[in-house]
Amino acid sequence: MGGTPGAADTFTADAFSGVVINEFLAHTDFPQADFIELYNYSSREVDLSGAYITDDISTNKFQVPEGTKVPPLGYLAFDEIDLGFALSSGGERIIVRNRQKTRIVDSVKFDAQANGISVGRYPDGAPRFRQLATPTLGRANSRPVVPSVVINEIMYNPISKNHDEEYVVVQPERNVCEFIGLAIGGWHLIYLSAKHSARPRRISCDRKEYRSAPDEPSRRAHRGQQHR
Repeated sequence: MGGTPGAADTFTADAFSGVVINEFLAHTDFPQADFIELYNYSSREVDLSGAYITDDISTNKFQVPEGTKVPPLGYLAFDEIDLGFALSSGGERIIVRNRQKTRIVDSVKFDAQANGISVGRYPDGAPRFRQLATPTLGRANSRPVVPSVVINEIMYNPISKNHDEEYVVVQPERNVCEFIGLAIGGWHLIYLSAKHSARPRRISCDRKEYRSAPDEPSRRAHRGQQHR
């Protein structure tokens, strides 16, 4: 932050190196509370005294108390009561920055959240954030939620150049009989530049109806030109 325009860059050691936002819960109903969890993936103790945690870069909403240290592979968590603010269930950004307000320790931007479902890195400290099966405030993150339906195949550039041959295939993660009871009419396939409603179509256990490998029943949800 700030930089050194017109001058040589200066190097300063990062006292907070190894600390990341590891898990957060942003959509809750009482008595459950929003929370933010930090994790130290390094092999040394990190002193977080004076660091700021906020959801608004222009306001330092919460300052970590003096003497707060995170052990190697340890956790530090604050709920909305500790923080003095709740997170927006509609999506926003979480920012952790140093006491001097010159460096971002970590920052996470998130979209609208499901009620009671926390989002975190799995395993702890990993690059990717995923919905977790269970909120784990101050503990090792639980396994990610397994989606009931996944995008299994996409055809976006057929050799024929016929846009009507483009498609997206969605497939159930579980047994096909469970999938038959899952109505996807009205669901949306969202692209960077457009949104299309999935057309309700008949779901069948007949594997020959779709181009799928054995034991992989699937459903073609959308045909037509894909947005690149």
